[in-house]
Amino acid sequence: PGEQLESILFESSDHRAEEEAAKALVMALGEAKGIDMSEAEAVDFQAFKETQYDLLAAALREHLDMEKIYRILEEGADVK
Repeated sequence: PGEQLESILFESSDHRAEEEAAKALVMALGEAKGIDMSEAEAVDFQAFKETQYDLLAAALREHLDMEKIYRILEEGADVK
C-alpha cells in the first residue's frame, strides 16, 4: 500500500488524485491496524463541507444580531 500511495500522491495534482490518495491512506491505515475496510463507505467531502457551513451559519444567526449586521452592511458602521 505504501508504494501505491506514493505513486498516487506524486503522479498528479488534480482533485481525483487527492481523493485516491486519501482513500489509499485510509485503507493502508486500516489494514495496518487490522481493521476490515471492505465495507468502508466513502465520504462526500463537498457535502460534508456544505453541511458544516450550514451549521456555522445557523449558529451565527442564533447568536448574532443579524438585523444590525445587515444594517451596518447597507448603511455603514455609524449605525446605532
